[in-house]
Amino acid sequence: MVIKQVKKQLPLILFLAIYLLFALFYYKDYGITYDEQRTYWRGKQLYNEITTNDERLQKNFILKSETKDQTLLLYPSYYSALLYSLNKKENFQVYHLLNFLFVSIIFIFIYQGLLTTFKKPLLAILGPIFLIATPRFFGHIAANPKDVPFAVMYFLSLLFIYFSSHWINTKRILFLGIFFGLTVSLRFVGYSIILVYLFYRLFLEENNIPLYEKIWTTIFEIILIFLISFLINILTLPYLGVNPLGNFIKLFLTAKQYPWNGDVLFIGKRYWLENDKLPWYYLPVWILFTTPIYILVLSFVGFFNSFKSNLSKIVVASLIINLTIYFVTKPIIYDGFRHMLYLLPQIVLLAAYGYIYLNLAVKKYVRFFVLINIILVLISYIQLHPYQYIYFNELIGGLKGAHGKLETDYWMASNKEAALWLRNNIAEKTKEKIKVAVCGNIFSASYFFSRNMKVVYNLEVVYNKKEADYIICNERSDFYKKINGEIIYIIKRDGVNLGYVIKTK
Repeated sequence: MVIKQVKKQLPLILFLAIYLLFALFYYKDYGITYDEQRTYWRGKQLYNEITTNDERLQKNFILKSETKDQTLLLYPSYYSALLYSLNKKENFQVYHLLNFLFVSIIFIFIYQGLLTTFKKPLLAILGPIFLIATPRFFGHIAANPKDVPFAVMYFLSLLFIYFSSHWINTKRILFLGIFFGLTVSLRFVGYSIILVYLFYRLFLEENNIPLYEKIWTTIFEIILIFLISFLINILTLPYLGVNPLGNFIKLFLTAKQYPWNGDVLFIGKRYWLENDKLPWYYLPVWILFTTPIYILVLSFVGFFNSFKSNLSKIVVASLIINLTIYFVTKPIIYDGFRHMLYLLPQIVLLAAYGYIYLNLAVKKYVRFFVLINIILVLISYIQLHPYQYIYFNELIGGLKGAHGKLETDYWMASNKEAALWLRNNIAEKTKEKIKVAVCGNIFSASYFFSRNMKVVYNLEVVYNKKEADYIICNERSDFYKKINGEIIYIIKRDGVNLGYVIKTK
């Protein structure tokens, strides 16, 4: 019996071994993304409040006059608090390794979900393989402690709706209430999981309960699950506990608007979100051009064959509900579709179903099609490393075709590479301390500075008074075009400029 179980899990074990080896060898390569520092900082504050009752924090979780930062109110932070508890020295490379380790959970559960459906380990392993061969998911693992954890928890919530379908109601309600609570505590849009559960129970789950009884039973279950979830949400977000109803509404409205006054490049046009509205097709275009072609094709097939499995029915219900919410409420999103990243594992699961169904009909051709596409993705991983999150598929001509039309290194992860080049080639070869300015987020570069490098903070002063010796700038911003200086180093991937080191004149 034990040997049989080990054989069933053997493909998963081999997959995880390769994944973890990659993480251990390469986690130090990844740069710090634009607001990653603030995300971990909020987790640190939550941890301190819970463990030490930090006197600087008021009961509504606003820092006293020491700072005007209000983000503690708006963002759930229990995941980053957990990471801080494991990384008190706040080493960002360790944070990246911990993110890699956490995401291994989704590979385990997508495998188990497919295994329960198809009973064959070699078919079940398609889920983890397809997911890791989806660059816009894989590329966010190391340095995105917001969208990726939510994507993992939301997907696991969908799986547990499926796994718990035969549990007794008390156990199911309690378990789903806690798990849904952990999911919504990462992002408020997670409350859509309750709608998915409602839809599944009423229309998709197979049982012999009369309809009227099913309706009342489901409504009662939903109320209990919501209350448990809401309690978890309060425990993980102290601001919500101060005024549960009023602040719940405020947080929902904030989640819809995603406060952002920056600019977005979309199909060659620059949109300023403070004044402009993005076209309705912003999300579909990003999904179309950043998802590998084989995933697009296979998920389309899986979508129309979803009636053959309860798990795929749940995923289809989730996609329909969440996309409907998106198109009806029209939330502000930016930086590609990372705010909707939680849909990617669901699309990938449907792609695995699509492959399995096509494999029964045209086995030879579908295997060749998928193999070629995965090889192309792996080649792009090598070319783009460690910026796999800027991947674009062949429909737009790859990264080269997307350059100038859509955002590339929107999180400025390449600032690390620029800082290290400047440190190794300039700062370490001079006796005098050099002054460096950074376009955008300063910490993403200054974290890698040596003692021989000094940060100059105010870029406007830099431009006017020439206070910086060197400037690190990113392709996303056009600041580098305004600087009176000489570009002495360019960070490139696949022939596309991502960032610059500029020597001022």
